[in-house]
Amino acid sequence: MIQNDEAIHSDPTDPEGPHGTAASAPLTVPNSLLTLDEPSCRTQLHSIAEFVPIGIFKCDASGANVYTNHAWQQISGMTSQQTLGSGWLECIHPEDLSKVMDQWNRYFLAGSEYQMEFRIRRPDGEIRHLSARARPVTTDQFHDGGYIGYIEDVTERRALELERNEHSVILERSLNEIFIFDAETLLFQFVNEGARRNLGYAMSELRQMTPVDIKPTFDLLDFEKSIEPLRNKTKDFLVFQTVHRRANGTDYDVEVRLQMSMMADRPVFLAIIMDITERLAKEAEAAKANALQRAIFDSAAYAIIATTPSGTITNFNPAAERLLGYTSEELVDQHTPAIFHLESEVAARAKTFSNDLQIDLEPGFDVFVCKTNLGLPNELEWTYVRKDGSHVLVMLGVTALRDNNGEITGYLGIAKDITRQKHYEEKLAAAAVTDSLTGLPNRVLLLDHLRGAIIRSKKRGTKFSCLFLDFDRFKSVNDSWGHDVGDELLRQIADRLRTEGEVNDPAASYYVSVIARLGGDEFVVVLEDLDQAEDSATFAEKLQQRFAEPYQLGAQQFFSTASIGIVNGPSTYDRGEDILRDADTAMYEAKRAGRAQHVIFDDKMHTQVHRRMQLENELRDAIGTDQLSLHYQPIVSLVTGEITAVEALLRWQHPKFGSISPAEFIPIAQESDMILRLGEWVLSTGCQQCADWQKTLGSVAPRQININLARKQFEDPNLPNDISSVLRKTGLPAEFLQLEVTEESFALNVNEAARTMRSIRELGVTLAIDDFGSGTASFAALNQFPVDVLKVDRSLIDNIEDSTGEAALLHGLVVMVRNLGIKLVAEGVETFEQLKALQELGCESMQGYYFARPMPVENLEHFLKTNMGLQACTTGAMAFANGWAQKMTYMVPFSSM
Repeated sequence: MIQNDEAIHSDPTDPEGPHGTAASAPLTVPNSLLTLDEPSCRTQLHSIAEFVPIGIFKCDASGANVYTNHAWQQISGMTSQQTLGSGWLECIHPEDLSKVMDQWNRYFLAGSEYQMEFRIRRPDGEIRHLSARARPVTTDQFHDGGYIGYIEDVTERRALELERNEHSVILERSLNEIFIFDAETLLFQFVNEGARRNLGYAMSELRQMTPVDIKPTFDLLDFEKSIEPLRNKTKDFLVFQTVHRRANGTDYDVEVRLQMSMMADRPVFLAIIMDITERLAKEAEAAKANALQRAIFDSAAYAIIATTPSGTITNFNPAAERLLGYTSEELVDQHTPAIFHLESEVAARAKTFSNDLQIDLEPGFDVFVCKTNLGLPNELEWTYVRKDGSHVLVMLGVTALRDNNGEITGYLGIAKDITRQKHYEEKLAAAAVTDSLTGLPNRVLLLDHLRGAIIRSKKRGTKFSCLFLDFDRFKSVNDSWGHDVGDELLRQIADRLRTEGEVNDPAASYYVSVIARLGGDEFVVVLEDLDQAEDSATFAEKLQQRFAEPYQLGAQQFFSTASIGIVNGPSTYDRGEDILRDADTAMYEAKRAGRAQHVIFDDKMHTQVHRRMQLENELRDAIGTDQLSLHYQPIVSLVTGEITAVEALLRWQHPKFGSISPAEFIPIAQESDMILRLGEWVLSTGCQQCADWQKTLGSVAPRQININLARKQFEDPNLPNDISSVLRKTGLPAEFLQLEVTEESFALNVNEAARTMRSIRELGVTLAIDDFGSGTASFAALNQFPVDVLKVDRSLIDNIEDSTGEAALLHGLVVMVRNLGIKLVAEGVETFEQLKALQELGCESMQGYYFARPMPVENLEHFLKTNMGLQACTTGAMAFANGWAQKMTYMVPFSSM
């Protein structure tokens, strides 16, 4: 609500008018007309009443009209007769009738003067607003106690007031600040609500103020000077920005539109003010953003080119100048495609997009923006032509610039030089299919060639061959002389293969389509267009002859022949992977046949492969079932004749194939992670069995159980934790467990193997190197490993009774391990002669069929309980050693052997 001192006035110079308008006083009637003192005057006054412009009426005490003048009849549109009596009530607007009657009755009964406004509806339907005033008759001439009064038609005046009020409300509630100040005194005459609220002043305060009082940047002279053009009418209006100061001392920015006007015949200034604080802040922010965008545009590492919707260049950043060799001045206002794009490339893209997008597209600027216009991602490789004519490959992204209505106002092209990136990608792509050491194709490219060979063979009706080569003794060269020498050997092998592949034999119909290296010392050669399958064997023999020649590696000569597996196609092959699998199988058969051999894959091998796959799948299901069990082979002390330990050996009783040799299923498990599950099961089962023996067998229980670790187990970083967990769960003391590792487990990374061994030894578990002498580990290397036992491979004792060389070697080993504090166990002892020789050489413990075969747990328990651990090596043992085998045969049932 507006306070009393803030009332709205259409004429701000007259604050007394109701509702903001100047008060219009109703026409007054002389008192003589209302009193009628003299009867002699009635005729004269009646004549006067008929000619006055306001309606006059007289009613009696009942309220019925007894007289109405001509003006009243004109106002009401009724005849004189119709206005008399209560007929005048007929013209009262139905909505106002009740109010009029209530007020009339109230004033009439009280005998007091009254004044009211109401509406009438004339007979012609027109509605008029009337103002009525009446007073009671108090003269002696009238004894009926009636009223005499007048009626004024205020319809036009009321409409004018309403219009003025509406204008005043509009000004008052305007979103802009409205100021009206006197042209001479400059004092504010009117300030609307928004301005008062923003300034913090009341209207009563503002009437004492001028614009200078709220403008800290103006003094009176400055302000007078600024409005002079309006005073002398040289300008119709002024628009300027300034600052207004609030009552609390804070300032805000405004934009002023000032003009002169007239109000109540006086010159005034009308100022329409807009608070532009927020707008200026946004403009400042926009300017800052524009400056930032410009800085980004100028300093961007990528070339940025802005164009019009038709493709004319409007902006060209420094990175674009560096990329293309043009200056901005040379290219701005030029059309893009013709300048630095290949015409052939644009034409080709136009054709491609026309087909892909199903649109008619001509070579030109639309080629670059059509995908953007369709709302599709638009980032493509393009070739830019530099000013010097050289080409550069770029990744160009095109974005549409739009106005607030979404209309395209231009395009922005951002281009990144990807020339180096493409070269790098090409190198990576080549590296992805090329062996980095030899430069030969790798497995990926080889498989692609094999797929092509299969297709070509079937299409032409010809044969092809895949030769899988694995080089003998390569591992010993690598381990003994180092990887540098091994790598050089591989490079020379690759060179020999290339040479053989490039030799054009006139007698041969085939050709070498690809030579590849799979990894390690494995290579593959593919022959195509063979007349007959035997040609592959002929080519393999040529390779064998070539590889029989020595390799010169530095000052040393080395020999490394190849084992070759051959697959002849097409047969039923559809996948290159299947060809490599079978060629690999044939290669292993060649290795088993002896060095420098080649074997052609046949159906028998296929059957073996099928069985191998079947066993692999079924072995997975067998883990954790009663198909798997542990057999135990005693280890005998040749000093005391006692059984000092047993070795746990895994056995598989297949429900269909019966007993499957470990030599068949263990390699299958080792080729996958299945060996880890098997190893975990063997470790847990063996430790639990040994713990149970300590409780059930007492003094005859084995003092230690030996469990083999596969290479993948030994390489598992969680192995020490797994061992500790098993010992804790089974309750077996750590000293009752000995773990055996083969040379292959630590040959690749000696330092890591030594760390793992130390971690196991810290648990209290003893360690043994199994099958020592079957690999490449040297005697000197033993000092690097914290082992407790050395188990000599049977290959070193097979001919010990006949070979002085082997005997001398073993004797030296016995002496050395004693000095290192390592115990020695001879494996594979099968004859009395071997036993005798080993005893004479000082070997302390032995294991082999001569003493006992691996046996199930119940047979071993019987063996132990019946004191079968005879003292074979005490004084006089040699005298009854001849009968040892017979005793063992008698004591252990043959079925368990």
